[in-house]
Amino acid sequence: QVGRSGVYQVVAHVSGSVDTPNTTVVTGISNNGVIVTKTETAQHFETVSNTYSFALTFLLDLQLDDKIGLNFRTLSGSTNFTIVNTALNVTKLIGEGVQGVQGLQGPQGLQGLQGLQGLQGNTGTQGLQGHVYGVVSYGEMYQVGGDTYSLTSAYTGWNDTTEGESYDTIYSAGIGTNPSTIEVTQDGDYKVVVSLSVSISDTNKTVVTALCKNGVTISETETTRGFGASSTSGAYAMTHIIPLTSGDKVGLRFKLSTADTTTLTIENVSFNIARMIGTGTQGTQGTQGTQGTQGLQGLQGLQGLQGPQGLQGLQGLQGLQGLQGP
Repeated sequence: QVGRSGVYQVVAHVSGSVDTPNTTVVTGISNNGVIVTKTETAQHFETVSNTYSFALTFLLDLQLDDKIGLNFRTLSGSTNFTIVNTALNVTKLIGEGVQGVQGLQGPQGLQGLQGLQGLQGNTGTQGLQGHVYGVVSYGEMYQVGGDTYSLTSAYTGWNDTTEGESYDTIYSAGIGTNPSTIEVTQDGDYKVVVSLSVSISDTNKTVVTALCKNGVTISETETTRGFGASSTSGAYAMTHIIPLTSGDKVGLRFKLSTADTTTLTIENVSFNIARMIGTGTQGTQGTQGTQGTQGLQGLQGLQGLQGPQGLQGLQGLQGLQGLQGP
């Protein structure tokens, strides 16, 4: 169950066996109990008790509380399917940006009138937190059911495709021997995951599958898959991390390992690419806090104390004695 809405990469690895020979097991991803048709992948089991391994990978647009599961059925008939090892992982492709700058503190309140000093104004409210936003570039293309490709020892492009989930990438459908491509718009390291369920028209042939960049095969991605019987579905997967520059176009190719011919039938192919590191934009600056309230007026000063009594004045000088009478 997912805790956020968004585009998720869903990858499943399955390893198991059946008790009925020549049985084709179809594996599909379900969302809230409903099979997502584009995810159904077929694997043919020629013998009993032998363990076969295969993988699925798809981009799904999920909503909050969606529940993702893995389901199995046979193409026809019935069998007991014994699980040896199964893993299902779901990864959200949206990254988290850096946190926005904290809003500025509101200005200090005005000072109270003089007297006893007024109370300090209230501090302004804190500015709003900046917005957090970040993205990861990703793209998907897929094909479900029935279309064929004539294979030789020279590569031919996979191009009967449908665009799936994408963000900040450019999908282009291929024609002729040219593959469909997904063009990236940001420099960086990208993880490319491809899951395939295919069959061929002849016995004992080996199919080579590879990624190509700007029309050139990436040799280190070449993956071989042998087919012992004709018209039986085989599932396999590829996963690679490749450095790409803005404008690079990545696609998928098929060929035979030897100078021969056969017809390749697509049951289900999913190709998805995602940039390894998201680029988050810095949050916007918070708004300025409101001005503090004015301080209260100070109290009137107290009346001064009465001054001390003055000192007693000095005694006057004695008068002169009068003259003696005649």
